Amino acid sequence: MISSTMRNAVKPRLAARYASTMLDPSARLPRKKNTIINICGQNEEMIIERFGKFHRKQKPGVFACVPLIDRIPYRVDMRELTIPVHPQSAITKDNVSVELGGNIYIQFVDSYKAAYGAYQPIYAVSQHAQSAMRAIVGDTTLDELFHRRNEMNTYILQSLEAAAEAWGIKVHRYEITTVHTDPKIHDAMNKQAAAERQRREDVLHAEATKRTLILESEGKKEKLINESEGHKIETINKASADAEALRLSADAHRYQQEQEANGKAAALLEIGKALATEDGQHASRFTIAQKYLEEYGKIVNGSNTVVLPSNCDNVVDMVTKGMTMYDALKGTTGRT
Repeated sequence: MISSTMRNAVKPRLAARYASTMLDPSARLPRKKNTIINICGQNEEMIIERFGKFHRKQKPGVFACVPLIDRIPYRVDMRELTIPVHPQSAITKDNVSVELGGNIYIQFVDSYKAAYGAYQPIYAVSQHAQSAMRAIVGDTTLDELFHRRNEMNTYILQSLEAAAEAWGIKVHRYEITTVHTDPKIHDAMNKQAAAERQRREDVLHAEATKRTLILESEGKKEKLINESEGHKIETINKASADAEALRLSADAHRYQQEQEANGKAAALLEIGKALATEDGQHASRFTIAQKYLEEYGKIVNGSNTVVLPSNCDNVVDMVTKGMTMYDALKGTTGRT
């Protein structure tokens, strides 16, 4: 009898061997030895054959198999599995050699199809993923390869789903994990990326400079507009002030002339009243004689040659003539 210690030591090694067999793309599905009383694990399904022909699918639990008649050729792990796809060489649309690797996330959903649909179902899925990956890389440029990973993953996933259904496999997703290029291509890509970053920096700097110049020009424009508006308002205010000053000056001049005319009229009225008296007439004669002598002196002193009437030295006669003209004018005014 095998002790419990030995059984406990053997179980991890068997589990590790089983897991490595399932994850090896080139391996077939593992089988189980018929021990008459057998146990199917919670995460497994087993295929039972009788006389070499499919008999039934065994669900988790304890079951019995007849020796020599029944056998267990396939054990199928129904959990989700991760299958690595090692880097494979491919040529891009612009003739650049690259190596791409990834992971396939699959799950067996039909143990019958997994056992009889393909000799090596995991290997078939892995090879189909590599083929689909080469196909999509051939239609993609190197630059697009780094920006269209989601589209490439979707294309490969759809291609795998259609093929893996016949093998009882559900493909959950495919992820490209590594992209390797030639060192020279890698250096060129780094230089291109650096140049692109420099170009973007230059564009941003140019945009900032352009924005600064626009803001400065708009500021100057607003300044000129404000200055012109201020000058316009100042001119209007000055013109209004000048017009108001002229109006006030004209009113003042008119008022002055009215006052002077009123004063002269009042003075003439008083003079007229004074002349109506005898004393006023004597005063007027005296004033006329005085003015006559003053003007006569100015004429004589102002020029060497003077033309004068013959009786200019007769002051009495000149005053009498002046008073006669005044009386004539007064009489005419009275009749009017």
